Amino acid sequence: TDLFDESIRLQILVNDTHCYLPIRVEEKIKTRIEGSRILDSGLKNRLICIADNLTMENCLCHGDFHAKNLIRTNEGIAIIDWIDASIGDPRADACRTYLLYELYYKEYAEYYLNKYCYYKNIRKEDILAILPAVAGARLSEGNESEYPSIFEAIRKYS
Repeated sequence: TDLFDESIRLQILVNDTHCYLPIRVEEKIKTRIEGSRILDSGLKNRLICIADNLTMENCLCHGDFHAKNLIRTNEGIAIIDWIDASIGDPRADACRTYLLYELYYKEYAEYYLNKYCYYKNIRKEDILAILPAVAGARLSEGNESEYPSIFEAIRKYS
């Protein structure tokens, strides 16, 4: 777990970086929800309202932060796959990481969320409150095998 803890601290360093990028995580989430073909309009509206609770910060968000996007080099750990990078509320970045662990590495999900919140000094509820919107945006990626778990997460945290 030392390496896993190191990855969480690295994500926090990323999220604590203030910068400018033309893409805002809040808008990306809302656009993906609005464009969904499998969400009805009522659920879309509810998820967009949740996304509206994200704060307009200039924090760097990786967008796909998880252990498989980290490479150990001679200089330390390198983060790869920045294609989904944006700026905004770091809770959205942490929430997406938590969702990915819930979907694919359940044994790490709660540990990740607890440690991220501990290191960042925020409440788990503050991250889980936006999970329905983050999960709704994930539906746009078309991974049909995830749909049942994603809809369950939306129901559980709405």
